[in-house]
Amino acid sequence: MPRLKPSTLKRQLARIAKLHRILDLPNPTDHFDVDLAIRRARRLKPRRPSQALGITTEIRDRLLAVCGDDLVGLRDQVLVSVGFDTLCRCGELVALAAEDLSPNHHGTLSILVRRAKNDPYGTAASPILPNLQW
Repeated sequence: MPRLKPSTLKRQLARIAKLHRILDLPNPTDHFDVDLAIRRARRLKPRRPSQALGITTEIRDRLLAVCGDDLVGLRDQVLVSVGFDTLCRCGELVALAAEDLSPNHHGTLSILVRRAKNDPYGTAASPILPNLQW
């Protein structure tokens, strides 16, 4: 039997636990021996998650250069630019609306980010979009 990574084991255990809950059966994954086996598997193969590389100005400019001149290309340009300027994650970008844009005293726009991964209570940050003039 091939050795599985601890993350794969956790996913499989979650699947088994879910099926047992759906069928209203006792959950075998709650047993102490299962927890012990997962901890042993983690100790055998310790690994830190790898950090994704950030987008640099050069990469952003290359992304913008390949966007088309049609409506889809314009949308992609806006998503790349706003994502780069605000450091928003994908889910935060998707949640933005036109009403979230507002002019600021710098003559540019601020955008209201209502809820973010690093702001779970929704205190709503308003980063400035330096490249968009009002």
